[in-house]
Amino acid sequence: MVSDLLLLSRLDSKQRPLVKSDCCLQDLISDIAEELPLQF
Repeated sequence: MVSDLLLLSRLDSKQRPLVKSDCCLQDLISDIAEELPLQF
């Protein structure tokens, strides 16, 4: 998570160019769901 925040900070400050690429939305959602704790 810290590395993700660092990457977002660098992108926001234009220190690192944004590289766009195609991705599988289902894989992306699955990865996010695995990393986030369930909150009920």
